[in-house]
Amino acid sequence: MKAYLDASVVNVLLFSEYSLKDKKRLLSVKELFEKIDTGLLHSIVSIYSIQEIFAFCKMTFSSENSGQVAREAIGELCKHQFDLIGLLTRMERLIYKRNFVLDDSTDRPHAIAAFIHNCDHIVTFDRHYEALKNQFYIVTPAELLKKLESQAR
Repeated sequence: MKAYLDASVVNVLLFSEYSLKDKKRLLSVKELFEKIDTGLLHSIVSIYSIQEIFAFCKMTFSSENSGQVAREAIGELCKHQFDLIGLLTRMERLIYKRNFVLDDSTDRPHAIAAFIHNCDHIVTFDRHYEALKNQFYIVTPAELLKKLESQAR
């Protein structure tokens, strides 16, 4: 099993204190990262998610503090044992863009990256990824934790 961690999951880990909805999600996200850190789940995070961390900070914090907050958040994220993957090449974007049609086109690079890196799961809180359910298992952290638990039995 190999899981692509969407920015919606990463941001809960890093910024849940700023959202009541995300505070409720934090327990399952922390537990998921524990599985990752102990080697029970192979996962990847892309540079696209790193960019979304910066964008969140830019929208949430003052212009004087946003860069520093983003750098610290990225540092916290990098303490975990995921594989970091880079940007898609121009050719990869052109070849695969029609294979991954989403309501939010900004998430297309995430889906293409997950495919190219042989992920079978996309872990997300964004329901529009459901459009890709024939290509990946689309799961929340809690759903993936249940799946890992049932496989361990």
